Amino acid sequence: MGTGRSLRLRPRPLTRWVPCKKCQGFGYVNLGKLCGTCRGFGQIWVDD
Repeated sequence: MGTGRSLRLRPRPLTRWVPCKKCQGFGYVNLGKLCGTCRGFGQIWVDD
């Protein structure tokens, strides 16, 4: 869970908000990609 990556060091437009399913268990969702934690309205940010 704790990757040593700091998004602050590289402010690239890699994070994109996409509509996902409800949070499952650990607050993660399956989109075929590495998903982040669910936020607000059940949306997550994935680094493309």
